[in-house]
Amino acid sequence: MNPDGSQDSVVNATPSTDEFVAGARRSPDGKFLVYGFFSGINGVARNNLARLLTSGAVDSSYNIATGPDSGVNAAVLQPDGKLLIGGAFETVRGIARRGIARLNADGTVDATFTPGTGFMDSQSGFGSVYQLALQPDGRVIAVGYFDRFNGVVRNRVARLNRNGTLDTTFNAGTGPMNEGYPALFDRVTLQPDGKIVLGGGFHTFHGQRFPGLLRLKPNGALDDSFSPGSFSLDGSIASVAFAPDGPMLVGGGFSSFGGFPCSGLVRLKNDFDVLIHSLSRLDMSRVQITGLAQVGKSYTLQSSQDLVNWTDRDTRIAVAPTVVLEDQNAGGVAARFYRVLRK
Repeated sequence: MNPDGSQDSVVNATPSTDEFVAGARRSPDGKFLVYGFFSGINGVARNNLARLLTSGAVDSSYNIATGPDSGVNAAVLQPDGKLLIGGAFETVRGIARRGIARLNADGTVDATFTPGTGFMDSQSGFGSVYQLALQPDGRVIAVGYFDRFNGVVRNRVARLNRNGTLDTTFNAGTGPMNEGYPALFDRVTLQPDGKIVLGGGFHTFHGQRFPGLLRLKPNGALDDSFSPGSFSLDGSIASVAFAPDGPMLVGGGFSSFGGFPCSGLVRLKNDFDVLIHSLSRLDMSRVQITGLAQVGKSYTLQSSQDLVNWTDRDTRIAVAPTVVLEDQNAGGVAARFYRVLRK
């Protein structure tokens, strides 16, 4: 697409896929690596993975032979041009690679990345990687439907070293649960400080309540400073991203978050600080602000006339998933800015 939303007439890409394209990654040379669950694109046989030229034509120099033998759900392009793929496959180009593989720039399997028996769920005998996140140091985090990696217990999330072996320093324990049954992590996103945000259709983790969203420390331990457990969610989380100015953006199949309507998208600022939901004038001298908050945390309402100098107006400790703060000296003021700080 062009920047204005119109179709780019130079690109003639009509993927005649049998099923679907899960996603695409653009390489520095402008080519596109397309992945999903299909057996052909533009009439050219390609199993679940292909590379397209800038014109949209299939790149014949990127021939992955038989390719992955089942769907590819995730792909991450490394800075060196190699491609990490995750999915429900058991082989790539006829080489055993269950759930994860790394390909060289020409589409061949990278023999230096050795995941052993790979990912598997011990109950079903099947395994699938849903998403991958590449850390700056080259290690990769995988989430999905599995409880073993190369025979070692790893419940729904694991981190691998650059050579494909298990990083034993990272262990998230018993994993996510939903009504007493194992649940899933569907999404993984890295923060700039190395912490790991996980999303999915789960309600508890390590016995604590979480509305499908939690954060781990770099070693896989639960980050207690991020505690959205007091919030309710009427659906599941499908995506997590970070805005350039810092706030977390959460999207998914939900219509409310913490009891407030948000139609599948909500922004969380500063590690789950208060989310201002409403501002109303109670009378000529009082203004009331209501927002989402963490139970037990202290919140302070501040006001300003110039966005430089701020004055405390009210401080309260949240005893419920919402906090109500008041400015009782708003009379005779033509305009006033407000913010809420968690202390």
